[in-house]
Amino acid sequence: MLGEEPGHARLIQPRAELLHLVLPAHHPQAKRPRVRLEQLRDDAFIAYSTDRYLRDLQLAALARAGVTPRRLHAADSSETILGFVAAGLGFSLLASLLPEGPREAGVVSKALPGAGTGSVHAAWRKTAARSPLIQAALSLAPRR
Repeated sequence: MLGEEPGHARLIQPRAELLHLVLPAHHPQAKRPRVRLEQLRDDAFIAYSTDRYLRDLQLAALARAGVTPRRLHAADSSETILGFVAAGLGFSLLASLLPEGPREAGVVSKALPGAGTGSVHAAWRKTAARSPLIQAALSLAPRR
C-alpha cells in the first residue's frame, strides 16, 4: 500500500498480484487440483537470486507453510525461473497479474489460497502532458 498520493504524481493500482505455485508439468503433484507446499519439501526450490525483496517473499511463504528447501537454485528473472521449472529443476512461487498464473510451456501454475498478494502501481507526473504512451499503457493494464 502506497498510502496517500503525492501532490506531484498520479497513482493507480490496476490489480493485486496473486502468488502461484509453479511446477514442472510432469511433476506427480501437477495433475492434482490442490497442492500443499509441505508435499514439496523434498523437491528443489528455485528462488530469485539478485532481488532480495522477491526472494524474501518467496522464502517467507515457504516458512509459513513450514517448508525449508533442502536444495535451492537461483535465477535473476521470473522468465528464467519458469525455464528452470519447465526443465524439471524444481518448483517455485511466483506472483502474477493473471488470475490463472504465469503461463509457460511445460509448467503448471496453481494459485495458493491464503498466500497473500502483492501490489502493482502505475505512477506518472501530474504536470506531464497525457502522452499517447501513458494512455496506451494504462489501457492495457488489468483493472481490479
